[in-house]
Parts: sequence; C-alpha cells; structure tokens
Amino acid sequence: MTRLTRWFTVLSLLTLFLWIDIEATAEPPPGHFSATAETVTDTDTGLVWQRQLSSPERTHADAVSYCNTLELAGESDWRLPEVAELLSIVDETRFEPAVDPAVFPSTPAVAHWTITPTRLTDLSFVVNFADGDTDSRRIDTTATVRCVR
Repeated sequence: MTRLTRWFTVLSLLTLFLWIDIEATAEPPPGHFSATAETVTDTDTGLVWQRQLSSPERTHADAVSYCNTLELAGESDWRLPEVAELLSIVDETRFEPAVDPAVFPSTPAVAHWTITPTRLTDLSFVVNFADGDTDSRRIDTTATVRCVR
C-alpha cells in the first residue's frame, strides 16, 4: 500500500466516523412528554406544564401573580418555573422555537420568564425559546409566561 493510498484510507475512515457521529447527534431526544389539551407532563421530571401560553406578555411581578392564581386542569398550585425547570423542556435539536411544537404548540421564539433571580435585584433569568439560551431581563419589562406545577 502506498503512502498516498494509506492517506486516502485514513481520510475516508475519518469522514465515515464523523458522518456517523453527526447523524447520531442530530436525532431529536426520545419523547418524554404526555400531553392533554391543557397540560403537558414531563415523565422524566414529573413536572406538569401549562400547554398553551398566557397572553399577553407580562412584567415579572404580573407573571408571578398570574401563575400563582392560575386554575387549570382542576389544579391551582401553579407557579413560575425555575430556570433549570424551564430549560428541561428545551429541545436543542430545534430552533425558533427551541421546543417540540407538537407538544407545546404556538410557542413563540421569544424570552420566557423564570422565578430565578440574578444577583441584581432588578433582573431575573429568562429562557429564550428562539435558541434555548438563558439570559437576564429587567423585571419591569415584559416576557412570555408558561406556568408549571
């Protein structure tokens, strides 16, 4: 086997392994949601999510109040999620929105409030459902709300 032939063989094998790895990681995560018309249960975490978003966007204080007083699917113990909880529904294989639209229909690719504060008292964390990243936002501005229990 010549040096050039060996080089092409190694290159071909590397290309094959890279292609297999890319194909393997491009698959969406296995389904771990059970949905009804009003709620979605995450069977991995046990959290129950509001399926349809509230409207309109709200300030942070209004978002907390909205979730704390929400009565949905016969339950009244709803709350604004922690940042880690909201990140648990992000589907990293999707973009704009970074969530499964069959499970969470009509989810806009915008910031969603969390209850998780930052070190600065006038900011709270949001999850941006355009790409699934976290950011902080002034609590006197508005964002979308999805409640959890």
